Amino acid sequence: MSSTLLMIVGGFAGVLLAVAATPLIAARTALPMASLHAGLGIVLGLAALTYHNSATELPPLTGLIDALVALGGEGIIALFLPPLLFEASLRVDTRRLIADIVPVLVLAIVAVVLTTLLVATGLVVTIELPWLWAVALGAVVATTDPSAVLAVFKQVGAPQRLQALVEGESLLNDAAAIVLFAAVLEVLQGEGDPGVQGIATSFAATFAGGGLLGAAAGYLASLAVARSRDTPEVATTISLALPYLTFVVAELYFDISGVVAVVLSGLVLGRALQTQVPPVVARQVLDLWGQLAGWAGALIVVGAMLLAPLTMVAEPIDLRGLVVVVVGCLVARAIIIYIVLPALAEFRVAAPVSHPFRLAMLWGGLRGAVTIALAVTLAANATLDETLRAQVALMAAALALFTLFVQAPTLPLLLRALGLQGLSRLDRVLKDRASRAVRARLGDRVADLRSRLRLEAASDADFVDGGEIEASAEAPAQADRRERMVAAVAGITEREAEHYRQLYDDGIVSRDAAAILAQGPAVLAEALVTNGLAALAAAAKREVDYTWPLRLGLWVYRRLGWGLLLARGLALRYEVVLMRRAVLMRLRRDVADELGVITDEAAASRVDTLLGARLDAHQRALEALRVQYPEFASRLETRFLQRAALRLERQLYDELLEDGLLNGAAHRELVRQVRERRQATARLPSIDLRVDVDAMLHRVPMVDRLDKRSRRALRRALRPGLAIPGERLIRRGDRGDAMYFIVDGAAAVIWPQGRRTLGPGDVVGEIALVTGQRRTADVVALGYVSYLALGRADYRRLTAGLQDLRAEVARLALDRERERRGEPSVSRETAD
Repeated sequence: MSSTLLMIVGGFAGVLLAVAATPLIAARTALPMASLHAGLGIVLGLAALTYHNSATELPPLTGLIDALVALGGEGIIALFLPPLLFEASLRVDTRRLIADIVPVLVLAIVAVVLTTLLVATGLVVTIELPWLWAVALGAVVATTDPSAVLAVFKQVGAPQRLQALVEGESLLNDAAAIVLFAAVLEVLQGEGDPGVQGIATSFAATFAGGGLLGAAAGYLASLAVARSRDTPEVATTISLALPYLTFVVAELYFDISGVVAVVLSGLVLGRALQTQVPPVVARQVLDLWGQLAGWAGALIVVGAMLLAPLTMVAEPIDLRGLVVVVVGCLVARAIIIYIVLPALAEFRVAAPVSHPFRLAMLWGGLRGAVTIALAVTLAANATLDETLRAQVALMAAALALFTLFVQAPTLPLLLRALGLQGLSRLDRVLKDRASRAVRARLGDRVADLRSRLRLEAASDADFVDGGEIEASAEAPAQADRRERMVAAVAGITEREAEHYRQLYDDGIVSRDAAAILAQGPAVLAEALVTNGLAALAAAAKREVDYTWPLRLGLWVYRRLGWGLLLARGLALRYEVVLMRRAVLMRLRRDVADELGVITDEAAASRVDTLLGARLDAHQRALEALRVQYPEFASRLETRFLQRAALRLERQLYDELLEDGLLNGAAHRELVRQVRERRQATARLPSIDLRVDVDAMLHRVPMVDRLDKRSRRALRRALRPGLAIPGERLIRRGDRGDAMYFIVDGAAAVIWPQGRRTLGPGDVVGEIALVTGQRRTADVVALGYVSYLALGRADYRRLTAGLQDLRAEVARLALDRERERRGEPSVSRETAD
């Protein structure tokens, strides 16, 4: 085997060993990991410079140096940046990112453009750097590393929406900055349009193209991963290939941004891991990528810092330019944090940010691996002016070093001064309550253990003393009411989310239902944290709201008569409501006693009331569907029990195998049979939305009085529809556009003088068609209401040639008017 190859392998192994020591050093010195990695890279870079200048052999470092020099900055980016960005994308909560996509894009793109323009303008004015070179430097330093700030946010329990906003903004910020740098670099090399419009067009095209390609690649990977739920190695292998394959295809074949493509592919696959893959598989994939990203993040910094002395010309740095770069970056970030973020919060499109968090975000805008790698790439580009590229690369690297060795080490001091370090008050409340509860139980457990083992001990207290509990000022009795509620809700929502994950892992709920169920608990907890009890109650009520796909299906069914989307939407709603009700019943039964561990009785009572209200709402929603579609409800509940039984059967076979009562071959065959039966129950049963118009018309006395010709014409003109509970079929004051024949369900007619309930066979809405007046009453669906609608145009066409139909409708309208005035009706068969 080649000695050069062995030296390269040995060099990388040696660097990994050095990287492995950095967490231990960080724990003892409180220095950030990125700073330690940068320091390691500088040491190796100086050694590499000595090696190159003196031709001294430094085995095995020599092989590593030669390999990195051959790779260059672009090679380091291509090798280590995809896994770094991909892992970060996988862990992003895409539901929150989509909800905040507008502020995230605004912050990401505005931050990049603003930083670039401020830095570039300052450099042009102070040191007269050429405009395009100044813009290139501005793009290089526009990348940020939010890891330090995000670690603080998670430690102090900052709102999840704020964390998602910063994480998403930084992820897309890096992608946008790299795309802008690439566009400017093309112009510097004479390959692009030097005008602002040309650079902007190139930026937009490569950014959007990379996003589309990444989303498509991530979607295809998600389909493959979702189908391999029983083979975790397939999911991990696909995830390992995806970022590199996406990056190469984007850059090599489409000439678009590979970085953006990697980010989008990670976001899409991450969504699949969160909603479509069993938790055990998702954890395996995320654990793998956590380790890979840790290595990549360290190696990209070490490698870039190692190359810096070899690629950058050793010239005196212009201190005025460096000051402009540092100040420009800080001012740009201050504008984003103190002007743009508050403006977005004012319009309710972003989470509000408190003053301490703003200062932490401002000083925590570190530049790290990406900035250094781009600077090295620029410095090594032999097609550019040597003096200018050296000057720009040195200032970019100097800024990165400033943030890593000045801002990063002083950030903990700032956090301590702002009161953002250590446990939050809520965490101390939880810690105190948990400590008291555990010690109260631990004594009995130790005494029981000593008794069963017949051990001699002086006192159980010798084994259960856990130290002094914090001062009573932090006790739950003195804690803020909101904090006690947060503690209680946090304790319940995590358990609820775990139940949903287990249901999907067991194959009991469908993929689409699992995606909806997984979102609920976090939404409730965040609503309480950010906006209090009123927001929590509102979020709980929205759980039984109708989703936009179901409403879209309803609209299509009404307008076009196509019921497939609506049937799927109703089936999915039934499954979600059924599963959530089952979990809520279990939570209310099992967790009530445990709430006392982390909160007081008042907060526990409030949480129990909330669970009861949620359970009642889901019970009502379930009953409404059962009444309307009893056959479907029976089939779906049977399917649920079948899949639960199959899961239990699989567990029993596993137990027999573990006990040695079943051999491997027989176990595999039995498991295969269980899997086949489970696949047979995979599809949701369908809801039959078809309406027997003839049978329905026979239930309406008015129609029975029509001749055959009129009944046949009326039947052809009617179109079926469905109203969901609480929906207004008719709104008071609107112009009449249709009358309705109720097939099934009940609706309430509400006018100022009274109220009446309509049922199957009733007709409503004819007065406005006959008189041309505006609606005089509201008609609201009390449950699911199936109806047949006769539009205004069809009504006029039919009544123009069918005298008996016109007479019957006119009589109905007259009866309604007499009833509204309190006079006896000629007929009691309808109401409006």
